[in-house]
Amino acid sequence: MGRYKRDTKSREEAEIKWMLQSEVPTPLAFYRFVDASERSNASQRYSTILLKAIKTTSDSSILKRLEFVLNEFNNGEYENHWESWKKQKTKSVIVSDIVDTNHSVHKEMNTMFSQDTADKDKNDERTEKPAHACNSDNDVDKDNWINADGDDNVPDDKIGGNINSVGERFMECTEGRLISSRRRSWVLSSGTDVGKVLAEYTRTIPDNQKCLNLAYWNILDLTGDCPEAKCLFSTEDWSEMVANFEEEVKLVESEVSDSMQYFFDELEK
Repeated sequence: MGRYKRDTKSREEAEIKWMLQSEVPTPLAFYRFVDASERSNASQRYSTILLKAIKTTSDSSILKRLEFVLNEFNNGEYENHWESWKKQKTKSVIVSDIVDTNHSVHKEMNTMFSQDTADKDKNDERTEKPAHACNSDNDVDKDNWINADGDDNVPDDKIGGNINSVGERFMECTEGRLISSRRRSWVLSSGTDVGKVLAEYTRTIPDNQKCLNLAYWNILDLTGDCPEAKCLFSTEDWSEMVANFEEEVKLVESEVSDSMQYFFDELEK
């Protein structure tokens, strides 16, 4: 019990110190800083630490800054900060999942390629002619891949055959991941087909950026943090999409478990 009180006191001192030193001590910045155990009542915690920081300082510039954010907080200017923090966390988790999926797909492709290469080597060993089977001119059939002088003599159709086979299997695997029977069309009142707009946009994404772009995975970021996605739609269409999302998906403030918060904290590092 004594150790718990010491830990609680040390966390409070660290939070007050942060409040005094921060150039922009807004609730959103505070939520990112505080310990996971303090986030279940983050708004109340922010108010408590802010008042204690004001009482402990005599520096006029710091006092002016803290009193300003306190006034803004009391007037409800920061009401959306908690929701913003949760949306940022959700987005970071989605991006992390996409990166993990991309790594898994590439690993699967490498495994398939290695297996096909091993199978090809075994087939080559079985189909090679013995030395005494060569004709008098030391000519070897092109299907044997090696001529009498030891030089490679690989037909063009043999060169690309193995790679094409792997590529086709990889595309089937990838398309199976991207195409879901549960996905439905989304046509707005203006007639805009959201799916088609995203499909056209993904064609313009550079290859080295596709896997990290949410639109490539048929995910539309409605937080407004992605200007590239927002500029694809008119103001009316965007407002309608946000309204549809808020109507179908209800965001509620709930206590985050310590294990889940630990995951979020590790993700931020």
